Amino acid sequence: MKHMGVRSMGVTFKIIFLGLLLLLPGPCVCSCGETGPGETRQVVLLNSYHKGFLWSDEIARGIKDTLSGSDIELHIEYMDTKRIYGDGYLDRLTDLLKLKYQDRPYAAVITSDNNAFDFFKERGKDIWGQVPLVFCGVNFISSKELEGLTNATGVDEQIDLPGNFDLITKIHPDSRRILVVTDNTTTGKRIQKQVEILCHPPKPQWPEIQLVYDVTATELIHLLEGLKSGDIVLFTLFFRDRSGRFFEYDQAARMVASHSPVPVYGTWDFSLGLGIVGGYLTEGYEHGAAAARKVRQILAGKAPDDIPVQYGTKAGLKYDFRQLDRHAIAVPSGLEGELLYRPDSFYRRHKKMIFGMASLFVLLVMAFLGVTYGLVVSRRAEREILEREKKYRSLFEASRDGIILTDLDGRFLDCNPAVLDIFGVASKDQLLGRSFLDFSSTYQPDQVLSLAQFYDIIRKLQDGGVANFEWRLQRPDGELLYVSVSSLCMTLGHKTVVQSTARDITEYKRAQQIMVQTEKMMSVGGLAAGMAHEINNPLSGIIQNTDLLTKRLARIHTPANLEAAEEAGIPMEDIRAFMEKRQILSILDTISESGIRISRIVKNMLGFARKSEDLMATHHMAAIVDKTLELAATDFNLKQQYDFKKIRIIKDYEDHLPPVPCEENKIQQVLLNILANSAQAMQAAGVKQPEILIRITTDPDAEMLSIRIKDNGPGMDEKVRKRVFEPFFTTKPVGEGTGLGLSVSYFIITENHRGEMAVESFSGAGACFIIRLPLKASQVREAREYALPC
Repeated sequence: MKHMGVRSMGVTFKIIFLGLLLLLPGPCVCSCGETGPGETRQVVLLNSYHKGFLWSDEIARGIKDTLSGSDIELHIEYMDTKRIYGDGYLDRLTDLLKLKYQDRPYAAVITSDNNAFDFFKERGKDIWGQVPLVFCGVNFISSKELEGLTNATGVDEQIDLPGNFDLITKIHPDSRRILVVTDNTTTGKRIQKQVEILCHPPKPQWPEIQLVYDVTATELIHLLEGLKSGDIVLFTLFFRDRSGRFFEYDQAARMVASHSPVPVYGTWDFSLGLGIVGGYLTEGYEHGAAAARKVRQILAGKAPDDIPVQYGTKAGLKYDFRQLDRHAIAVPSGLEGELLYRPDSFYRRHKKMIFGMASLFVLLVMAFLGVTYGLVVSRRAEREILEREKKYRSLFEASRDGIILTDLDGRFLDCNPAVLDIFGVASKDQLLGRSFLDFSSTYQPDQVLSLAQFYDIIRKLQDGGVANFEWRLQRPDGELLYVSVSSLCMTLGHKTVVQSTARDITEYKRAQQIMVQTEKMMSVGGLAAGMAHEINNPLSGIIQNTDLLTKRLARIHTPANLEAAEEAGIPMEDIRAFMEKRQILSILDTISESGIRISRIVKNMLGFARKSEDLMATHHMAAIVDKTLELAATDFNLKQQYDFKKIRIIKDYEDHLPPVPCEENKIQQVLLNILANSAQAMQAAGVKQPEILIRITTDPDAEMLSIRIKDNGPGMDEKVRKRVFEPFFTTKPVGEGTGLGLSVSYFIITENHRGEMAVESFSGAGACFIIRLPLKASQVREAREYALPC
């Protein structure tokens, strides 16, 4: 490696350095050992170069800003190795730093750039002892350089060479050669090595890459002036030429840019503004800040070896507008970066004059407008108010949600038409001045809201909150609705009011109840099926054993029976006579018949409780009705002394009824609902001789089968008759009915089977439910397809 050096000056040089030491400010003297809580920690920044070198200054600025605070004191040393270097110089610099820093406690040392890093590795422990090291500005650091280095971490400085090669190739697609200008300093050698690594083997997407480094300034200028179209220069650094001549960063950049007839790009941000076009430029400030953040981690107690080395910092894409314009360069889409040095506009150049003239003109205009200002503003304000009121009123009136304005006492001030529908009133006059509590005092269903609790909600709104609650509203006609309410305070003019948005959620609540009831009925169906299955097993044993007992007691000529009677000493004729006298055989027949009847009932229950697969088939309606009556006969309520078997059933079936396409289980469900409602109504009314007439007929012209189920119960008035098929409508006491049976039945007949269902009734004259079902399967299929979207 070739380095520039200085002659050994012997004792004279030592005396000069020692004299300078007495003149330079040294670090604060601290007591030996660790610093105590709240004491200032000392940190040293060892800079490879000199003060005034922009890269070094930017690193120092980033470190200062990041470490700023009363608990850290930063000492900065400049090695000045751009201008002077060599072993003799470094020996004397070591002696100087030992005198300044040895035997004093330092929390960390930061080295900036390669020379300071190498210096610390070789001599740092002799000067500062086992102090933690944080390096930065080391170009393209390798793992070999970090071998054996302990108690250290840092930030690797990497200029974006491949990014700049790509950038030049995209901006100048016709370029044939890129000349990379650098020098033979420590940093320059690392750049040379990195370029060689990137270009071996050559990359087909890049033009020819040529390194320029071991030259004098004169040779470099001559080379640059001979460049032609198709050549591009990438300037990295040029601090010392082959003759040992030193150049400041700005001198080198200006020299290269001014003597190059082709565009010059750069790699460090300190070259921007000195003649380069731009490029992906590494920033010294962020580099120093990244190193300082690692120092912060060490001061917080983290071991340096546990802090990973950061490889590179982000390079920003920047351009010099003047150089883009000079070389007529158009930046392609997608490569736009920060554009600097754009010439001032005409306005900025003549800002004072323009501002003065504009001010005078504005004063004149204001004087003229002042005469009519009041009138114009007042008319405009009036129009705006009218327009806003019109827009608000339009939205207010058209909203499908109820919007209510009340005072802080909850009294109605205004509302939109949707509120009238919710409350069931004809005009606002029926609401204005009244309170929510006048319609219902029930909030959060089944929980009564006291007057005090109502005003607690009002106070919450005054504190800026939002009140959300559900309210059960009782309309003037007695109907109950569930309403969701959201309220907040607002100011209209100078008055504070409460705005509430109300939405009818009755159908939503009903859907919830339907889901709960459906789930419950599914559970009941499962339990019923399970019970029926469990009954079947012992029932089969009863029937089989009863049949066996009858055979062994009644058949007097069976050899086995004769043999057993002879062994017992009792003739079979006597046994038979005894059984006839005691009616035992009749009892056994009764047991067998009852068992068979129970088995048939269980079979019907299993068929009814089994999950429907929605399979449509043809069935004889008379058979379905008979099965349903057998199931209904099991309906019994001990508490109310109610027994379906006490009801007289009259069947009137037309001869030769045709089969009907239907779902048997669902039709059974409808019939059971009607029969149960009729039976319970007659029992509740105390009908002495209850009876139900079931008539099945056909209507050939309409191709329909008709089922009429008429009872001699109390009947229903017209108001009840109109609502009997509505969901959740019931006339039974609370807890004795869900109000879903007939509404579900109506849905099964009209939607699933495309049939018709109605009721005829008058108060005191019984009720007659009429079911009409299509006789053709095609009609039912059309109905099922029609019902699918629902």
